[in-house]
Amino acid sequence: MTLCTQKAMNEWENQINNYYRLILNNKLVENKFVEQSQKEWLEYKISNYKMINQLEKLQGTMYLNIASGFKREVLKNRAIELRTYYLTIIE
Repeated sequence: MTLCTQKAMNEWENQINNYYRLILNNKLVENKFVEQSQKEWLEYKISNYKMINQLEKLQGTMYLNIASGFKREVLKNRAIELRTYYLTIIE
């Protein structure tokens, strides 16, 4: 995995954690549903990463970068989803 991709993944993880905490601290939503959603997303992430890891078994180093990019997108999509949800509930 390239250093740039790893840095991006760390930043997306930080955004996921930040918006998750902000949503949990908002009194307009029931925490149990937020927590359940995050738990199920984490299970999805693990399952999806297992599928993506199959690319790393293919011949050629380019597949390592492709797999890293797919993993980054999983994180990016969740961060954007949580941010959008948070911005919606605070309006």
